[in-house]
Amino acid sequence: IILLFVLMPLHAANYYVATNGSNSSGNGSSSNPWASVSYALSVEGVNASGNLIYVANGTYSESSRWAPAVGLSIRGESETGTIINFTYRATGGSDAAIYYYSSSLTNGNQSLSNMTITGSNLTATKAIWVGYRQNVELHHLTIKDFAAAGVHLRNQVNWMTPPTTYASG
Repeated sequence: IILLFVLMPLHAANYYVATNGSNSSGNGSSSNPWASVSYALSVEGVNASGNLIYVANGTYSESSRWAPAVGLSIRGESETGTIINFTYRATGGSDAAIYYYSSSLTNGNQSLSNMTITGSNLTATKAIWVGYRQNVELHHLTIKDFAAAGVHLRNQVNWMTPPTTYASG
């Protein structure tokens, strides 16, 4: 029994974001949510493996990049009801409004789902960039109005010959 408790995730938690939430007085609970995912990701301990951020239906304006940690998932309430309008402009070819990046090939074991992500009428350049992470599930997403790209998947930067290790999942 002791081994079972040791193997269980210690910090897995659910956090909540809603349009009626508050970044100043909210605590991320379902009864007292935060107002933005950007803020939730900045709170100590939230952007961690095993955690889940639920985003209620509504329209959200996001000007900062989301950089979810390995193992952190973000789930909207519904693909058509949870709308995220990004104005974040990517700073280079390997950047996007939602940035899944690891320095070497890593099992992300995470997902992004159930929302519409917009580039605010081409204000934002790229929606999602996945680099050096495998097993990042992107599903039930509508992505539109980004100036350069919707989803960019990268296993290795600047390779001239095919890599020997490929991302999967």
